[in-house]
Amino acid sequence: MTSPKRRPNRSRRPTPIPGTVLLFALCCLAAILSCSRDDAEEPVQQGEVPAGQAPNCVLLYPSAVDSEARFSTLPIYIDRLPERLQDMSAVIRRYLEGPVGADQFDPYPEGVGLRALYLLSDETLVVDLTGPVRSGGGTSTEVARVYGLVNTLCWNYTDLDGVRILVDGQEVKSLLGHLSLTAPLPPDPDLLSPLTRSRWRTREGR
Repeated sequence: MTSPKRRPNRSRRPTPIPGTVLLFALCCLAAILSCSRDDAEEPVQQGEVPAGQAPNCVLLYPSAVDSEARFSTLPIYIDRLPERLQDMSAVIRRYLEGPVGADQFDPYPEGVGLRALYLLSDETLVVDLTGPVRSGGGTSTEVARVYGLVNTLCWNYTDLDGVRILVDGQEVKSLLGHLSLTAPLPPDPDLLSPLTRSRWRTREGR
């Protein structure tokens, strides 16, 4: 009786990973690590909060240490008002007057104030500014001024869909020539720091 022939043991060689797939995987890993590092290194700001009180308002100011000047939160306490427009007015005035948190900067020059405030609808707010709001220059300065207010208002009043900015009662095409103000602007979470953007999405239930 002949024994069955044994087949030679041919171990399978691992299939080589294409270079493009490997490069893509490394890029994804680097992006994840970068975001994690940004979250870990982002300082936690804290504004004025009286003893025995908890923060009840969040202001979004651009970072003074981030090269992209992304917005981070400044939790504060203010006296909230029962009338909606008065409450919004208090938040805007506090935003314009400062002070900002450590590692943040105030995008508005001294002397800028709130002239008027009204709702076009339940979802669109008109903010009428006065003072040297159009002084200075640069795209980043303009984005910081406009979206500092827009994102702050939409963070604190979640039913707002957009904010329209006027200057001294007049419609303006832009503040500094780069960002159109001819229509209400929705919030832009992409301008937030990674940690703040994550909080924004959590707040919206996403």
